[in-house]
Parts: sequence; structure tokens; C-alpha cells
Amino acid sequence: MGVTVLVWGVLMAAMTGVDGLLIYAWLNPAGHTALPLGLVAAAYAGLLIVTWLLYPRLANQSPVTGLGAGWLWWTGVAGVSLPLALDRLNILVPYEAWLARGQPTPPAWRTEFLIGVQLVIGLVLLGSALARRFGGTRPPGGQ
Repeated sequence: MGVTVLVWGVLMAAMTGVDGLLIYAWLNPAGHTALPLGLVAAAYAGLLIVTWLLYPRLANQSPVTGLGAGWLWWTGVAGVSLPLALDRLNILVPYEAWLARGQPTPPAWRTEFLIGVQLVIGLVLLGSALARRFGGTRPPGGQ
């Protein structure tokens, strides 16, 4: 029970961070930030690695813990990918890099991109839950 609560608590915090970054990018029309996006990606990379290492053990705890651990892994993937994509696409760029790039304006399609990212994240999480529920692959000895 305690492990399940911990996994889901970390998952909620990680998902809040990803959603917060999406909302911040949407509400920031200037396209630059003081937020160190590389540091954000590095934090999620750490979460991704720890989740990957612990997944076999967590998946054997219970189906609910295994699902949470799987979602935590996918949230880590999103947390690493999103800051890098926002930077590369000039949607949200660290201030110094923004100046060095000649103060680019965010692309006109940024809102559609951010909505699409949120939809893809939701579909991946839904798909993983359905796969697990209806006979998806599980680690050896998993519930």
C-alpha cells in the first residue's frame, strides 16, 4: 500500500510538472524564459532512469502499482522530450539562447502544437492502461 501511494504521488507531481510547463509555454507569448529547460529535462531523465530500474519490482507489487510505474515512465519520457522540443522549436527558449538566436517570435502554430502534445500524452497513458487491462505484456512474474 505504501509503495503504491508513493508511486502515484510521484506520478501526480511529475504530471503536474509536465502540464505546468505546457501551460507556461502557452501563457508566455514572448517565447523566452528564465527557466533552465536543460535542468528540467535532466530532472525528468533522472526520474526516467530510476523508474526504468525499479519497474520490474514495482510491477510485481500490484496491478495498480504497476500501472502507476508504467505511467511514471511515460511521464518521464514526456518530461525529457518536452523541454527539448520547446527549445528547439523556439516555442519557449531560455533567455540567453533567445537573445543569441536573434529574439525569434514563437511560431504561429504553437497553440496547436501544445494542445497536440497534451492529447498525445493522454492517448499514450490511456493506451498503456488499456493494454495492461486487456492482456498487454507484463514483466515476468507480474500480476
